[in-house]
Amino acid sequence: MRVAIRADASVRIGIGHVRRCAVIAEALAARGDEVVFVARRLGVAVAPMVAGFDLVDLPAPAGDYAPAPGLPAHAAWAAISWEEDAAQTVAAWRGPPPDVVVVDHYAFDRRWHETVRDAFGCRIVAVDDLGDRPLDAALIVDHNHAADYVAKHAVSAPYAPRILGGPYYALLSAAYRDRPDFMVRDEVAGVGIFLGGSDVDNATATAWQAVRAALGPDLPVEIVSTSANPHLPDLRRRAEADPAARLTLDLPDLAGFFAAHDLQVGAGGGAVWERCCIGAPSVALAFADNHIPVLAPLDKLGVLCFSPGGRTDPARLGADIAALAADAGRRRAMSAAARALVDGAGAGRVGDAIHAL
Repeated sequence: MRVAIRADASVRIGIGHVRRCAVIAEALAARGDEVVFVARRLGVAVAPMVAGFDLVDLPAPAGDYAPAPGLPAHAAWAAISWEEDAAQTVAAWRGPPPDVVVVDHYAFDRRWHETVRDAFGCRIVAVDDLGDRPLDAALIVDHNHAADYVAKHAVSAPYAPRILGGPYYALLSAAYRDRPDFMVRDEVAGVGIFLGGSDVDNATATAWQAVRAALGPDLPVEIVSTSANPHLPDLRRRAEADPAARLTLDLPDLAGFFAAHDLQVGAGGGAVWERCCIGAPSVALAFADNHIPVLAPLDKLGVLCFSPGGRTDPARLGADIAALAADAGRRRAMSAAARALVDGAGAGRVGDAIHAL
C-alpha cells in the first residue's frame, strides 16, 4: 500500500504534528507499506524528523496569507489557501497515486480532503484532536483524552468516519514500547524541562526560573529543546550562567530524558502521553486552548499536575512544582496512574487500522 502523509512544521505550528506522523509512518513501514511525506517549507526543517522516508517539499509561501471568513480557525497555519495547497500536493506527487493520504493539519477541512481524495482516488485519514471542523475522512485518529469522541467530532458525523479515540491509540515511537520501570524516589534529585520544539513565548525560561525558585540553585536541571526554538540564544546564556543546568538539543526521542528525572515540567500535546507512558511525574502547562480540556481532566484523575496559570506566572508554577516535589506519595500514585493510561502500543493499533483500510 502506498501512503502519503501531509503535515507541516513551523515556529507557529510546532513540530508535534510531524513527529506524531513519523510514528505512524514507522508503524506502516513495519507492515510493508510505502510511505512518503509531503510538507511545505515553513522555516523548520522537516527532513531530519522523517529520516528514512522520502519527502516531497512544497514551495515556501510567496507572501503573507490572510484567510477569508468561514475557513477553519487555524487556516492561517497553512500559509496559503487550502485550494492552492491541495493543488500543489497533487501536482508534486510522482508515481502511482497513493492509496491512503494521512493528513495532520488544523488548517484543512472536508474541502481539502475531498479535493485530494477525488484527485488521487484514495482514502483519507485525518489525525485531529480539535473536532472543530468537518473532516471527510474514512478514519479519524484522536489520541487525546475526551469523555465522548463521537460528540467531540460530531461535526464530522455526516461523513461517517471511524474514530480511534483516546490514549489507547497514543502515537508514541518504538522507544516507548519496552519502557523500563520508573522508580519514584522520596527526594527529587533532578528535574527535566521540555516545553515543545518551538516555544514561541519562551515559556522554557519561565519554567527554569520557577524550578530554581522552588527547589534551589543547586538541583540538577536538564532543559531540552530543538534548533527550531527562536529563543535558543537566551537559553544558551542561561545555561552558561547556571552551573547545575544542562541544555540538550534535538533529541531523536525523549524516552530516555523522561526516564532520567524525578520530576518533569512539560507542555500539553503529544509529549503528555510520552511522559505518561514512562510514568514520569509532571507539572503540565497549556499552550493552546485545546490543551486545557485534556490537562484538566488528567489532573482530576491524578495523572499529572496541571498548572493553569503557570505558563506566564513563575510564582504560581513554582508553587505547583514545590508541592509536587515535596509529596513523594502523590508522585508515586501519579506515576502508576499515568503508566496505566498509556501502554506504548498505540501506534501499532493505529498502523493496523490504516493498513486495513
